[in-house]
Amino acid sequence: MTQVDKLYEYLKQHGSITGLECMTELGILNYKGRIHDLRRLGVQIRAVPNKTPNKDGEVKPYRRYYLEDRTTSNDIECNRTISAEGRA
Repeated sequence: MTQVDKLYEYLKQHGSITGLECMTELGILNYKGRIHDLRRLGVQIRAVPNKTPNKDGEVKPYRRYYLEDRTTSNDIECNRTISAEGRA
């Protein structure tokens, strides 16, 4: 299973993901590249900016990426396309 496939399946199951979750849960370091790949394949992903304090109390920005429509009819076709791409 490619990184694009893993990310897409995770988004379908959970609905959203952060960069940190991509790295720790899926082992995808270049998560922005994989999100770009999904968008290029027609998957609608929305990035929502958030902020959270770090261990030193400084507020740091991050983004949570949401799968726009988890029940589209394009879902099956998109999954075939992703698997056929053979990307990372």
